[in-house]
Amino acid sequence: MRRLGSVLTQEPPPSDTIVGGLVTFNGTGTVAILYSFNVSSITDNAVGDWTVNWIDAPSAAQYAISALGRYDTSTSAGAVSVKKASTPTTTAVIVQGTEGAGDAAVDLDRVCVTMYGHGRGGNQWPEDFRLVGAWVQFDITGAIQGTGYNVSSITDNGTGDWTVNYRAGFAGTDTYVVGGTCKQTSGPASVYLAIKKSVALTNIATNLVGGSSTGAAADPGMVYFMAWGQA
Repeated sequence: MRRLGSVLTQEPPPSDTIVGGLVTFNGTGTVAILYSFNVSSITDNAVGDWTVNWIDAPSAAQYAISALGRYDTSTSAGAVSVKKASTPTTTAVIVQGTEGAGDAAVDLDRVCVTMYGHGRGGNQWPEDFRLVGAWVQFDITGAIQGTGYNVSSITDNGTGDWTVNYRAGFAGTDTYVVGGTCKQTSGPASVYLAIKKSVALTNIATNLVGGSSTGAAADPGMVYFMAWGQA
């Protein structure tokens, strides 16, 4: 806040503290953008290989990327990462989809990518994208650590299977983007986080799964999750 005489005015947030761009798309068949901000297009390079093209370029290429995906045609979940041997630029970032049980490239039916940092001034962005819509940290039992934001509860559905329930839902099923990661404290050395397959997406909850490199469901020690979108 900034004071002008006896009046408080809302200052725009610094450009490095707001979402610089985000997209959720269907990566199977003909790529279809479901919801986006500051993304001009998705280039389908090959199986499990896509380029996210920014409309307004960030001022530097050293920005942060968050990504999650869903693989709905396998017993394994799908993982999304910045493509090996590629380097994000001020105009685009290349991401890859792989099957959770191995390194095979696969087309995911839901890919979410968010970019943070080196954006334009905060007063030039729509209100929906200035701040995160929900965030939470929870443990192996689904217990929320601290308070989180706009998350009412975590439902523990079983090993490596949770539902994040929002206090205030988003405008629609396809009008928000999710991201997150996890930390392992015991069990398999490597655990990934993904959107759960074969579960209908809703505007009031997101189903997540944790899996090991063998494809088996696994509980990580801690899960970190966030969502952005239209309220």
